[in-house]
Amino acid sequence: MFETIRQTLQKFQLIPPGEYVVVGVSGGADSLALLHILRELAPRMSFKLRAATLDHQLRGEASRDDARFVRDLCAAWDIPVTVGERDVAALAAQDGLGIEAAARLARYTFLAQVAHESGAKRVAVAHHADDQAETVLMHLLRGSGTRGLGGMRLEAPFPTDGRLRLIRPLLYSTRTAIEAHCAAYGLEPRHDATNADTNYLRNTIRHDMLPYLATFNRNIKETLTRLADVSGLENDYFEQAVEAVMQSDAVQIGGEQIAVKLAVFRELHPAMQRRLVMRAVMLLESGDVVDYGHVVEAVALAAQGRHDSRALFRGGIQVRVEYDHVMIERRALTEATLNRLDEQVVAVPGETRFGERVLATSYDVLAGYERLGTAAGAVVTLRTRRDGDRFQPPGMEGHSQKVNRWLTARRVPAHERDAVPILCVDGVVAAVFVNDQWIISEAFREFDSATSIYFQFLDNS
Repeated sequence: MFETIRQTLQKFQLIPPGEYVVVGVSGGADSLALLHILRELAPRMSFKLRAATLDHQLRGEASRDDARFVRDLCAAWDIPVTVGERDVAALAAQDGLGIEAAARLARYTFLAQVAHESGAKRVAVAHHADDQAETVLMHLLRGSGTRGLGGMRLEAPFPTDGRLRLIRPLLYSTRTAIEAHCAAYGLEPRHDATNADTNYLRNTIRHDMLPYLATFNRNIKETLTRLADVSGLENDYFEQAVEAVMQSDAVQIGGEQIAVKLAVFRELHPAMQRRLVMRAVMLLESGDVVDYGHVVEAVALAAQGRHDSRALFRGGIQVRVEYDHVMIERRALTEATLNRLDEQVVAVPGETRFGERVLATSYDVLAGYERLGTAAGAVVTLRTRRDGDRFQPPGMEGHSQKVNRWLTARRVPAHERDAVPILCVDGVVAAVFVNDQWIISEAFREFDSATSIYFQFLDNS
């Protein structure tokens, strides 16, 4: 395998001459073979190594023995090593993560720390071709698009630190070849019993699903790794194309908002539209996973150009169309709260909470309060706008108009229209709150002192 890995390193320039590389080592066959091969190649290719091993404290004395094994091996091989430990179970409970996700986070955080302390810019891990097949199948089961089907790359940005690069020199090598290398050189790897635990999805895929699929296609692993290679290359192309659009004059990027010229967006191929929305949402969320169904919904919204609706993502991100731009932005807390509220019956007299506001009502004349003509026993409610709402704005001589059209004429942005508070009397729109003031419908400006009510949002509520 020495020559195979040397050619991979050289062909893809994974480790430039003179570089310092941190190698993640668990003591298992994969990482042991990787460290052994890189130790042999380091003087020939002019790079330096440091090993790093983390005790996840999940298997008691067995995990401590693994760490001691790596430490002693590195001492025998004259390779500097950093040994760390982290209570992964406590991390999982603290952050609400699964054990696998918490272990991955702890491991990458540790490796990044070792890299910075040693002056390394690259971290090598022992993912191989079988891991790649498992990863692609896992992403497929989770409904991933082509981005996820690309699986792992030979070289990629480090998951927890963009200043570092993650390399996988064994990615084109099979588990069988790696185990054969260990046997040929008398390497005695440690065995992790949790690798057989099918409570973990990856282990179920490895021990149950892939063998079953192999009864239909004996080359299923090669098929999946080939899919990863094709999808990965196509994803690289798309990412470059999306980046070109993101850097163009058609896109304006602010702290909490990304605006894309609507005309430019609509000229893009639908695949590019989806990629652009996905990139923008990921940029605002600072994450690497976006629900694909939400992306499809957002692109359909932008293509239709509806000004009175939006597509919502997790983390308070929304996509909406505002006149000549597609807006990808973080929703204001007050707006998000209002949009989740059902219709509220207003206490008359009294106070009614509506989102982060409080509406006060009285039968008595109060300074700064609006006056509304109602009938005795009328039911007063407060809600946000609904499709088809109509009212009689002042100056229309008693004619009604759709609330949405009236708000549009007043240049109220689409994302604010759905959050506009509306006061209703017996189900009829009586007043609309816009630009910090109530606009009373002409139908409710006939006053009878015996039944009129006075109302206003309280300040600083």
